[in-house]
Amino acid sequence: MVIDMVVTASLCIALSRLDGADEHGAVKAFKKALRGVLANPMPWAIFLGALVSVLGWQPPQPVAQTIGLLADAASPVALFKLFLHPLLAERFGADNGRIARIILVSTAAAFVTFSLTVSLMV
Repeated sequence: MVIDMVVTASLCIALSRLDGADEHGAVKAFKKALRGVLANPMPWAIFLGALVSVLGWQPPQPVAQTIGLLADAASPVALFKLFLHPLLAERFGADNGRIARIILVSTAAAFVTFSLTVSLMV
């Protein structure tokens, strides 16, 4: 699941930042995509969460409850985001086709990486 999240989130950011590759060259587009991936808080949060878990650190009870509430809300928010993204893109004049392709590729990548990770664990 961790590998799936990191790969999927990073792939989405990289794909969304590759615009301008024709104008500025592939190297500049790649650097822009890499900066976007490194600036993405999702893989950092996963890494820090795994580190905290390995070290056995327990947050204070109010913080733990807040984290639990956020964790419970993650799936509904993700589904809402999948619905909201195309609507916002249309409203603000973004390329709906490009956004649809990014969502399609990231969902397919999530399916493949998750399945591969599970098969390696079993």
